[in-house]
Amino acid sequence: MEGLRQKKTVYLEALENLFQELTSARSMSSGGRKFLLLGLLYDVHRVHQFFLQIESNLSESIAVHNLLQYDADVDYGQWSVRLDIKFDVNPFYLPEEEEEDANADSVKDTLWHVFDTFSRDELKGISCDRTGNVQALMNLLTNDLSADQLALVLNESVAALRESLIKIHTCIGRHRMTLDQGEELYRYERELFAKECGSSVIEEFEDWKVNSCDENEEVIRRNLKGKYCTEMLAFFMSGFLAPRISSQAETDTTEFDDEYEGLRFYNPPQGMDVKAHYSALREIFDYKDGIVVPKAGHIGKYFFKHRKEVTLEHRAALFRFVRMIWLIEEERKPKPQMAIKEKEEKKIVATTSINLFHTIIQHEEPEKLIKRLHQLIDGRKGADVGCVLLKCFQDGHLTRKPKQKEFESEFTLIGGWKAIHNYMNENDENALDRANKIIVF
Repeated sequence: MEGLRQKKTVYLEALENLFQELTSARSMSSGGRKFLLLGLLYDVHRVHQFFLQIESNLSESIAVHNLLQYDADVDYGQWSVRLDIKFDVNPFYLPEEEEEDANADSVKDTLWHVFDTFSRDELKGISCDRTGNVQALMNLLTNDLSADQLALVLNESVAALRESLIKIHTCIGRHRMTLDQGEELYRYERELFAKECGSSVIEEFEDWKVNSCDENEEVIRRNLKGKYCTEMLAFFMSGFLAPRISSQAETDTTEFDDEYEGLRFYNPPQGMDVKAHYSALREIFDYKDGIVVPKAGHIGKYFFKHRKEVTLEHRAALFRFVRMIWLIEEERKPKPQMAIKEKEEKKIVATTSINLFHTIIQHEEPEKLIKRLHQLIDGRKGADVGCVLLKCFQDGHLTRKPKQKEFESEFTLIGGWKAIHNYMNENDENALDRANKIIVF
């Protein structure tokens, strides 16, 4: 699941960058202090406007996934304290002649942005159009505003930002998510997972059926319970349930004894209370027909309640588990239509000259392709065969990669099918490397 990796949110990055800038500036004592303070004023104003928009959004009806993201990695209360940074202001300070900073020319280009951070009173009533802003502010910096005056305005601006952070902290802290909102959040996050990793879970399950069960329906059905327990243990080990486990020391886990009795977990981590994990799991999953089923609203509420501990990777582990148990459940269901289809396919092969491999060929000269494939495949096995079939599929000669029965309808299978299947995997670098060296035509 490479696509889903926790990154810093823009909210945390904005605060960290501003904090670094403010703390670094406090230790500097350059001749161009006015320009330094003016640049800081602009950055504080820009960040403050960013969080004022969040404050405004929180006062309205917003999508719950935005609510989750706003403080996924930001403690606004702590940041309001951390940004208690003040620049020294000496009321008896008498400004001396200061030389322009070496970067004054570049500063002039952005001064009109900073102009908007001052009120008319702070600018001594001067009002002008944007073309005159630069000169007006330069005059003020040179003649009227002292560095102490700028420091005072900067301190007030930082204080206003801190106040907004406290309001955001209070508003999010007061929010109580409903089951409907929880379900909305669950479905939004599930959609993200499906786009990033959904297909890879299906491929993983298909690989399990080949590698562990040799695509034998009877063996697959017999091993599904073990697969179910393996996936559940992997989910427990992901840490998703850790916030609940740490708070349920007194919880009675005997309620689910009948369900738990039939589960077999092999090699759980030493010290893990697997039964306690199952009890925590059942708070956000139902149990139907021998398998757990997600309760969308409860899971969404769990996301929000434990948003500081349950990271993006944890949520990905949850949805991987949900997808996997759905695949297991689908595999458990009787497949009368599939059985009928298989009988019909066998009948076709036995009574006609049509074979199944021919049905997936999309080359303009099928017989020419078949002849070439026999040259590349006959007498070979495993990886040597799989990479040929992968190359044939990549070149567009096949509508899809063949299944074992389709392959056997045209070619002689030497050895097992497992190695052939593995080397038709487009996500395997070794398979791709070998396939790229093959020339079909």
